[in-house]
Amino acid sequence: MTSQTTDQTSDSANSYNETESEARARRSVHVVGAVIILLTMVGVIWGVTGGNVWAKKRQLKAVQQVVRADLELVHAAQTKFFKTHGFYTTDLNALELWPKRVMYAFGFVKPASFPEAAQNGFDPEMRDIIKLAAKRAQDAIDKAKADRSYKPDAPIILSPMTQIRNMDFDRLSSFCPDCTATKTGYKMIAAANLDDDSILDVWTIDHTGKIEHLIDDLK
Repeated sequence: MTSQTTDQTSDSANSYNETESEARARRSVHVVGAVIILLTMVGVIWGVTGGNVWAKKRQLKAVQQVVRADLELVHAAQTKFFKTHGFYTTDLNALELWPKRVMYAFGFVKPASFPEAAQNGFDPEMRDIIKLAAKRAQDAIDKAKADRSYKPDAPIILSPMTQIRNMDFDRLSSFCPDCTATKTGYKMIAAANLDDDSILDVWTIDHTGKIEHLIDDLK
């Protein structure tokens, strides 16, 4: 009986002896763990030093693609307006634009000056997205006061990220002095400050749909 018990104990002890394959597996786990820790540390250091700069630039590059979509939206609205009225307009309200979040301030550096531009209730001075956003907000307030059941449309939000709320369109005339509308054509400007410096990111679009990137703020 004692011999049998001793043999069982020996067998039990031998069953916990690590085989070579188990040892290799254990070492592999340790190596993988060390690599994960090392990569984590490298990631933290990269993020603290230059990684966040790279990520920020990628984000701003994506923002530059947003302006193309906004300008194409305006172009489609101008094309529709021209087919209806036979001329182009600097009245953004007449174009029935409803952008939700605006990253670039877009509009015209001067109002349309031909007679039809100011007829039939059109306001050629309503020529930039900042004025349009303010008008839509005030209209919603006035309608809500007159009708408690009134449900306003989503407001136009001017992104603080690109510093466009106080953009001066008169000063943008130095980039595009012909950014206005005539009976037979138009050119619009869009600008934003992407990296908080003195240089603006500037784009234009005309009645043919041609988009130009006049100044790249990321270079």
